[in-house]
Amino acid sequence: DWGFETAEDVWNEVRRLAPKFSGISYERLQKHGGIQWPCLDGSFEEISDNTPKEQLAASTRGAENAGGEAITADVVEKPKVGTKFLHAHLRAEEVENRAPFTPVDHEGPVEMPDEEYPFQLTTGRRLAFHNTGTMTQDYKKVKDNEELLEICEEDAQRLGIEDGDFVSVGSRRGTVPSVKARVTDRVRSGLVFLGYSFPDQVPTNVLTINAVDPQTGTAELKACAVQIDRAAR
Repeated sequence: DWGFETAEDVWNEVRRLAPKFSGISYERLQKHGGIQWPCLDGSFEEISDNTPKEQLAASTRGAENAGGEAITADVVEKPKVGTKFLHAHLRAEEVENRAPFTPVDHEGPVEMPDEEYPFQLTTGRRLAFHNTGTMTQDYKKVKDNEELLEICEEDAQRLGIEDGDFVSVGSRRGTVPSVKARVTDRVRSGLVFLGYSFPDQVPTNVLTINAVDPQTGTAELKACAVQIDRAAR
């Protein structure tokens, strides 16, 4: 028994532990309908329905609507409370009050399929699991309780693989010795998919390439070359 009687009790503990939510009480949510976080306790001015539109317009001066038209006192509506601009440092005069976007040239995957490793593997989450599954994989209500290699029907037929057969997946870095195949139309020919929610049974990340995006540093987990063979269970 954690001593919580309502969802609001749980939320109030979150507010105590996470200052960015401390000003978002149930009372304020019911009053305003929504609050932009971060919202420190008492950090925003309460704006009533009777606030003059001219005052509201002053608070949004320089803003534009979705069509690029300036917001005026005649059309401005009651703003949401909380943090008006989350990343205020991006609203610099040199970018005319707009967040800067940096265009980049598209580059393909570092490792492309070839004769030895003819398939491109992409990895990702499964809907019912959080990342590696440590918090969710033991839930009894979750139907997907094992990892599956998703492969299209055309490629499966060419390799003599049927739905439910066990296959091995290998890359230049490692091998998943046994994983069950799921023949599906969710992937195109030449592409296969593995999740990483069952690392003890199917260590998907032994296959992925040691490369990162040159600008963001994000690991390249979405593309590497692999080979697929039938395997004993």
